[in-house]
Amino acid sequence: MRVTHQGMINNTVSHLSSNMEQISRLQSKIASGKKNLSPSEDPVNTSQSLTMRSTLNNLQAYRSTTELSREWMEASDYSLEQLQTIGVRAIGLITRGLSDTMGSDERQHALAAEIDGMIAQVVQIGNTTHKGDYIFAGFQIHTQPFVMSDPNTLVYQGDNGLMQRAIAPGQSVVINLSAEAVFRPLIESLVAARNALQNTNFDRNALQTAFDQLQSALDTVDAQRTGLGARMRQVKAASDGIDKTEIELNSLLSKREDLNMAEAITLLRGQETTYQAVLEVSRRAISALSLFDYLR
Repeated sequence: MRVTHQGMINNTVSHLSSNMEQISRLQSKIASGKKNLSPSEDPVNTSQSLTMRSTLNNLQAYRSTTELSREWMEASDYSLEQLQTIGVRAIGLITRGLSDTMGSDERQHALAAEIDGMIAQVVQIGNTTHKGDYIFAGFQIHTQPFVMSDPNTLVYQGDNGLMQRAIAPGQSVVINLSAEAVFRPLIESLVAARNALQNTNFDRNALQTAFDQLQSALDTVDAQRTGLGARMRQVKAASDGIDKTEIELNSLLSKREDLNMAEAITLLRGQETTYQAVLEVSRRAISALSLFDYLR
């Protein structure tokens, strides 16, 4: 069969075009760093990658929740630690007040005044905020929870709502605590102690009762802090689990989606070499055919 000049050219152009398309695709993949330029190249792999990315997005939502929960609970824990410090100091003051060597003037002024300051401190701690929200108000996060309506009366304006947050699939945690049950006994025992110390007719029994109430109130604070600490460890474990899962999923995604650069560059160089070879062979073949037509 006779090979025409035009047929040779068309065949050459077809081969060069196919080779250039391969070079262009490899260059695009290298530029993007991805194995596939479109889902149609590997639909199964693309579907599995989309599922993984959806899981990663969900994990990001859980991560945000765990971080907010951790911050809230840390603020609560610090507040409870402050209450414990104040309570221990108050125990020491009341113990001094119960001593027979303590003068009535020191009881009425020095000790009572210091405990009165502690009451104000505890109320202030009860009104602690985190990012503008009251952490001891239950669901009423925009309402100041504790107010002393008079020197002897504590008013709680929050509620007993417990806020649960999802920190992992199928796992939730309560981030706040029943604040009134923690703060009211403590403040009322301090008020009773202050009043007993201020009384000109010193009533040892009243001060002893306040002492016992204060110890009971501190036991409640300790118990709440212990429970809070357990929940904080739960949040930490969930956060660590999210970190581990994210690392594993990102590794799998990289294997599925990311291009092996060394391999791709080697293939590109091979295609470029092939292109140059085809171009040179075709040029010589077309030149020879042209010379043959001329000699005829």
